[in-house]
Amino acid sequence: MSEIYFEITATLFNLVLLVMVFTDKSQSNFSRKCFKFNVANIFAANIIEILTVVMSALPFLPYTKLVMHSIDFACNASVAFLFGLYVCTYASKTPTKSVFWNLLIIFFIFDLLLIGLNFFYPFIMGVMEDGTYYHGPLYILVGFCAPALLLLLSFIVYLSCMKRMNKRRNFAMQMSFLVVIAGGVLQGISRGDILVCLPLASMGMYIIYFSMESPDYQRLLFTLEELKVSRENEMLANSVKDEFLMNMSHELRTPIQAVLGYSDLILKDEYDLTLKHYAKCANESGQTLLSMVENIQDFSSILDEKLAIEYEPYSVVALLEGMILYAQELTKRKGLKLYLHLDENLPSRLIGDGKHIEQIIRNLLSNAAKYTKEGFNDFTVSWKKKEGPHGVLKVSVADSGIGMRPADVMRVEEAFVRFDMHNTRNISGLGLGMALVSRLLKMMNSSISIQSEVGLGSNFSFELDQDVDDITPVGKIVVNHNLEENENSSYELLQFTQDTRALVVDDNEMNMELVSELLKRFGLKTVTALSGNKAIEILRHEKFDIVFMDYMMPVLTGGETLKVIQKENLCPATPIVVLTANAVEGVKGEYLAEGFSAYMTKPVEMDKLKSVLQRFLPHKAVRLSIEIVDERR
Repeated sequence: MSEIYFEITATLFNLVLLVMVFTDKSQSNFSRKCFKFNVANIFAANIIEILTVVMSALPFLPYTKLVMHSIDFACNASVAFLFGLYVCTYASKTPTKSVFWNLLIIFFIFDLLLIGLNFFYPFIMGVMEDGTYYHGPLYILVGFCAPALLLLLSFIVYLSCMKRMNKRRNFAMQMSFLVVIAGGVLQGISRGDILVCLPLASMGMYIIYFSMESPDYQRLLFTLEELKVSRENEMLANSVKDEFLMNMSHELRTPIQAVLGYSDLILKDEYDLTLKHYAKCANESGQTLLSMVENIQDFSSILDEKLAIEYEPYSVVALLEGMILYAQELTKRKGLKLYLHLDENLPSRLIGDGKHIEQIIRNLLSNAAKYTKEGFNDFTVSWKKKEGPHGVLKVSVADSGIGMRPADVMRVEEAFVRFDMHNTRNISGLGLGMALVSRLLKMMNSSISIQSEVGLGSNFSFELDQDVDDITPVGKIVVNHNLEENENSSYELLQFTQDTRALVVDDNEMNMELVSELLKRFGLKTVTALSGNKAIEILRHEKFDIVFMDYMMPVLTGGETLKVIQKENLCPATPIVVLTANAVEGVKGEYLAEGFSAYMTKPVEMDKLKSVLQRFLPHKAVRLSIEIVDERR
């Protein structure tokens, strides 16, 4: 009877697991149901094996021993079969799963048929006429090899799906197979004297339960699934947001293009001071709106980690001239004094992200003017040379404005937050400028330094490591911003030969006419098309020196129109410039990859348009000196 001590221990051991499994009221899928049936089956097999051993010791019940052995063999086979079904539930819907699922069922049914036939033809086990029990020729095959074969099929199914399981499940499965196989081998070596196969199968079920099927782990899986769904929803929301930003960029920048373009034409052509004043106000409002749109786009790109810092040579003179003009307009509008301290030893060209450096300075100058009711703004730029072609660009913007509280200084990186509403409620803005400045500087390995006192003003400064592209000093920068409208002035105008032709394609008639009018200022003859199909038809019959094409058009987009033009080889040597209101970071490379020769964002600026024309049509350029005379004098 000593050989059943393992079975008795395993039965008690398995009873605990059985209670835990069947008292678990959490939701059960097919996989967990198979596991529960397997635990119950192992428990029943343990009981049957104990009864078989006990009854085998009673000499007056030989046929009972035959029946108990048959039931024991059936239980052992069902343990291996149910474990195989449990493993198959992790194999997904694959051909491998279907084949082995069917093989498991066929071998299990065949094994049960053999056990049943044994009562009529005792080829597995039997009882002699004198009541002596004996083993038949297929005893080992049916009693041990059949369960082993079912277990082998289960292991093959596991190997087919192990790559789709996580490390925890793989470890649990491997350990379970290891202990079950070890139990079968040990029991086979002992010729059945040590009954450890079912006890170790129980241990395997324990390993699987606490690793894969326990309520805590199932709750963890449920939480992870919720997080996965939440992440997918977040990605979908980001995708929708990106699409919204692109559409918003197009829809807002398109009317801004008209406002800035036409007001700029009025400023250049009109001599009536009242009309020029109105046009100037409209232009300034449009520039403010454009700046807000760009800040929102860049801030969103930073949050999505899509904005990249580009290190390219840029003109320090052009940067400073633009910022001085901007600061002069801001301070003049509010009646403030502007102090400029510009280091004449600044290199004329540096290597860095000039576009975003300008955006940072623009936001600082805008804030300084907005939050100063009276007094001054101070714009200081200096250069500290380092060893080799390196140095530090130092920029400082100070004001005599309302100042900031120490607690507010610590929160400048927060977006869409306005401080001290009592004193700033009449000041327009999104509360986004300083948050954008802080993040851009962080991406450039720098930070904003703030010194401020309430009622005494503020000083915002930063330092940037820059490489030098041209060491030539900028010297003294003089910006003549106060040209009176009624004074004569002259400037050099870029013109092109009379045979220079351009095609302008845009579904927005107002913007199409504006770009056409701007091109006429450079002497180009223009033809217009309101759609991609119309442009293709025109290009089939006419030749042009350059084509400007809007991207977001109905029916055929600019990209689709370009593909047709390239496929039909309509203008192989003609540069095609994409005009788009989509200014989201990173799209320039996408447009160029599609085959466009250059990329221009709306609103179209005269200087940028001039640069594109000089780049692609230098052989047709003619420079003229134009003198503007106020005819009223």
